[in-house]
Formats: sequence, C-alpha cells, structure tokens
Amino acid sequence: MERTVTIGDAMDGETGLTRVGDVTIAGDRVLVGQPMERRVRVFSTRGEFIGFVGRQGAGPGEFEGLGRIGLLGDMFWVWDYHLNRIEYFSANYDHVSTLSLRGHPSVSASGLHLAGVLRDSSILARVMSSAAVAVSAPRAPEWLLRLDPKGFLRDSVAILRGIVPETEVIDGLQSDRRLYMTRPVFDRSLVAVWPDGSGFVVVDRESAAERVRHRYRVTKFDADADTVFRRDYPYEPIPISSAWLSRRVDQATGVHAGNRWGIVANRRRFRLAVREAFSDLEYFPAVAAVEAGPNGTTWLLRRIDEDSFEWEVLDTAGFPIGRFEEPPGARLAAAADLGGAWFHERDELDVPYIVRYEFRDR
Repeated sequence: MERTVTIGDAMDGETGLTRVGDVTIAGDRVLVGQPMERRVRVFSTRGEFIGFVGRQGAGPGEFEGLGRIGLLGDMFWVWDYHLNRIEYFSANYDHVSTLSLRGHPSVSASGLHLAGVLRDSSILARVMSSAAVAVSAPRAPEWLLRLDPKGFLRDSVAILRGIVPETEVIDGLQSDRRLYMTRPVFDRSLVAVWPDGSGFVVVDRESAAERVRHRYRVTKFDADADTVFRRDYPYEPIPISSAWLSRRVDQATGVHAGNRWGIVANRRRFRLAVREAFSDLEYFPAVAAVEAGPNGTTWLLRRIDEDSFEWEVLDTAGFPIGRFEEPPGARLAAAADLGGAWFHERDELDVPYIVRYEFRDR
C-alpha cells in the first residue's frame, strides 16, 4: 500500500481533527464526523479543507450526538443519536430538513438505533435494548426494521443473532452497585448499509462451540430489502486462549483498579467476576467487522489469529476477489473505491489523521 493523501493538521484550527467519528466519501468530497465538536469537517479527496457543517445545539441542522453519515441522491444526512433524528443537507451543505424517528406502539423510538438510509428514503434501524434488558437475555434475537420516509415502522427485514456486547458484573462490588461492561469479543450479527442507500448486508457470525470446521453467513439485500445473495463461508475456528482473555480482563479491571468511584469492595472477587462475565465464548467469531464497499462490494475484516486480521473483499455476487492488511497502526475509515481506501491513524502525540492509501500489486 502507498500513502498518497493526508487529512489533518495539529497546528491548524480548520484542518486539525479532533476525535474522528464516521467518515463518508461523497464523490470528490470526504465528510469527517467530529463528535466532540458536534459538526462535520468537509475536505476534498486531495486533502483540501472545504468547510464545516452543523454545530452543537438542538435546532435545525445542529447536533447533540453526531453519529453516522450517509448519502441520499445529491444530499447527505447525519444521524443525531441523542435527539433521535436525521438531519439532511444539500450538496452545498445547506440544511434541508429534519426527520425524527417515531417507531411503533410496540417499539419505543428511543430504542431505535439508525443503521442507514436507503435510496427510497426509507430507514433501516436496529431495535436496541437497554443494558439492563440486554444482560438479562444476552442471546435474545434483535430485529432489523425498515421505517418509512416519515419515520414510522414499515416492516422487519432481518433477525440479528448471537451474544450481545453488554455484560453485567456484581460480585466484588459494593452491595448496592452493579457495573455494565463490554465483552472483549461477542458474536452478534453485523450490519452495514451502502452509503448511497443502494442496499445493505448482514453477517451472521455465531461462534463455534467446538474446534471443527464452522461457517458464517453473508446476506446481501438491495434497496428494496430483497435478497441479492446469501452465502455460507467455511473457516477453521480459532480458540480464545486463557492468556488472551487474561490480558483483556487486566485491561478492563485496570480502569477501576484505583477504585476512584468507590464501587469495588473486593478486587480479587471483582477480577474473577469480570473474567467469568467475559468467558461466554470459547472461539472467536470469524468476522470482526463489515463495511459496505464501493461498486456493491462487501468488505469483511477476517480474524487470522488471536490478534491479527485482514480485510477480504467480496464482489457483487459474494465471491472473494481480494485481500489486504491494514497499514501498521491504522484502521479502516472508509472503503472508498477498489483502488484504495481511507484509514484513521494517530501520530506519536495521539493526534488523529485521515489518510488515503492506494492498493499496489505485490
């Protein structure tokens, strides 16, 4: 891979990036979500700064919680997860409209989490339970819903399975306290929506129960939620070693080691409780992430061993056409085109950058 464009300048108030959220490519523009600032920075694909979109607030075109960014025709949209609404902007970055999600009498709008917007302006949303509900039934199926352009429930399009990220720890804490934590590995289904709304993909990746050849499933849908393909892919399960799990337990419990909030009563029991809470799976799921790539391709982050990954690219019919590893210290930010991609990097001072790498034949 060859590094060709760098976005970000620690010494410049306009081009300098703060914490990076969603990154979306809109033609010759790069839209970079800035959750801390509650606005979007816009750059050209050559790295030139163009302007800002939005600001903090609850008015039209403002954000309290800046989430996903996507495209709808010649417009783009930004999801505000705190205000539970979508803000639409023109190609000239002017605010066009606001849409609040309304859900259904059986589904609280506050429990809807946006997955994306489809080409006909319908909305895909996951029904997300609170942490308290999720830990009480960690393998309960989750619905992927389609809402109409006004934000009302239209139908359900998929069922998501596997164990949820949330888990609960009580033992070792003060008697009236409980702590919700995120598992270091979980196998809930993954969802990705093409930024232009042309379809979406679901990856079912429930972990193996024993060390025999296992399969994960990729299902691609078009903009009408009709199935384009459904394929199973075999793989050899990778066991979660005791040493790997211990490192993750150390990291998780280290945050509370100083007991700054006064909630840990017995550190040994607390650590044992965290380890037990993290031990639901014996094998890693084969796929760690999915991206809806350019030209209808699907990009899967495949686990190679305990701590190594590579991206595998599937064509429009679901057949593998290429693989690549992320540059050292980088993570994929946007699958721009088949010639390259944008990655999120940080320098030695922890300053963030968005970097374009071109793929080169080996």
